[in-house]
Amino acid sequence: MHIGKVCAFIAVASALSAAATASDVSEALKQGRQLQSQGRLVEAEQRFETALRGAGERPDQIDSQVTALGNLASVDIDLGLLDKAASRYQDAVAILVKTSGPDGRQITELYLQMAELYLESGQTSTAEKILRNVVPREYRPAMHRDYSSALALDLMACVYAHKKKPDRAEKMERESLSILGELSNGAEAALAIGYMHLATFLESRKIPNEALHYAERSLALLRMLPEPQPAMEAAADITLASILASLSRKGAAETAATAGYKLAERYYGPNNPRTATILLAEAAIMRRIGQKQEARVADWEARRILADNGNGPQIQTVPADALLEHK
Repeated sequence: MHIGKVCAFIAVASALSAAATASDVSEALKQGRQLQSQGRLVEAEQRFETALRGAGERPDQIDSQVTALGNLASVDIDLGLLDKAASRYQDAVAILVKTSGPDGRQITELYLQMAELYLESGQTSTAEKILRNVVPREYRPAMHRDYSSALALDLMACVYAHKKKPDRAEKMERESLSILGELSNGAEAALAIGYMHLATFLESRKIPNEALHYAERSLALLRMLPEPQPAMEAAADITLASILASLSRKGAAETAATAGYKLAERYYGPNNPRTATILLAEAAIMRRIGQKQEARVADWEARRILADNGNGPQIQTVPADALLEHK
């Protein structure tokens, strides 16, 4: 995976000494995020590991330890290592429980991220179990108006979408977006994701013109973020392509679908299961617009990648009950 990056990260490994300072840790985290945004995932992992080691040597760097573990989980997800990502989140929760108790915003958000991880792997019932056990209040509209509540609503919307209940999914997504719209700063990426999800729900309800509006808003927001988010942009391109296909705008749909695949391939690498997922979506769009040969090629390549990777990532070694053991 990601051929050509192995030699590059050796030069930056072990940059922190045994007496790492807080600024060293902060800089390693910053560098890791920059590398990840460029798709240099192996190098990003090394920087986050360095930050984790440095923060672990300082009792005043608990937040940095948790941040590093969360960032490492994000890289693991991009690499298709979902078991490993779930374990990282569990380690982060254990640190917070030991230092500050089993409640609090950070722990809530970590559990939400774990629920999202299970949802992405197709294990909807496990994701819903985590949501309903960890945040029994946040997903009820109007009771809380903070970032965690908005994220919980977004995830519950996706659960309902998986259950083929797009009307309920739309209602929850709109409430999530309402909360995010009230937050002053730092919610742009979450807003972009919410718009993307709402566009998908509206398309499934056969409202493509309104869906197109939100898909375009999602992409516009993503392209304005100070730190690029190519993985999210690829998904947004595919969402837009699907809606354009529904509107019979065949040329624009093909252009958007191809852009999404190319972006995913550059970011994840050509043999990553997530690249295969985008390819399968591209194949479905190509079939809808009558590009049958292109659809067959994309479908074949996606299935080859998935077969080479054990037919896609799953979370198997960290059961939901273990994830909830601190609650």
